[in-house]
Amino acid sequence: MQVFERREKLSPKGSGLLIRPGASRILQSWGLGDAIEQVADNCLPDSIRDLKTGKDKIRTLPASLTEFPDWGIHRPILQDILYQHAVQAGAEIIFSSFVEDFSDNPGESPSLQFPGGKTIAGDLILIADGIQSRLRTKVLFDVSAGWSVDPQVSDSVFYGVTVPQKELQSDTDAALLLQQFEPCVWVGDERFVVGRKPRKMGFWSGLFGLKHDDGQASMWSEVCVYS
Repeated sequence: MQVFERREKLSPKGSGLLIRPGASRILQSWGLGDAIEQVADNCLPDSIRDLKTGKDKIRTLPASLTEFPDWGIHRPILQDILYQHAVQAGAEIIFSSFVEDFSDNPGESPSLQFPGGKTIAGDLILIADGIQSRLRTKVLFDVSAGWSVDPQVSDSVFYGVTVPQKELQSDTDAALLLQQFEPCVWVGDERFVVGRKPRKMGFWSGLFGLKHDDGQASMWSEVCVYS
């Protein structure tokens, strides 16, 4: 198996991620359970609090309906685990590879086309070039008329943050976040924050979401640094 990646190297993005039991069952069947268990937490259901007061609004009661875990993990860490195991399983990850096009003609093996005329054929090709995909419309060319295959830009903006534990410990109020091991959602007027302190990691991870059209629909994965 070959994976063609446009970036020059592995580039982790994002913050916290919850792997629900349906997905953890599949990951365990792939032999990834032990590696994930070393860095992930088994999470209880979310608590929901008022953004201004911090008081509980709703708290779902934990109930286990499956034998498979509900993991909480940092996205970059999971990406690294998947990368390492893919390589160990024999996958060839080829960075700095720009796929120009692909062909899928009847009676022929599907193939990828690269700059300079190079082509590579395969038994099965998965197109996974992200939300700004150039190839999506070609893959879905036979979608019923009237259906759009382009992403619809909303007026919501999301900011993922990761804060080192030592920085939170220096502030009395912020240090309280280090006691929140289970996912917690703070809900306000057209905005929210969801975050938690991973037990096995030295940081707090959160996602801030607010309703705001900043007119920059192309900023899908920009990195912002605050001090």
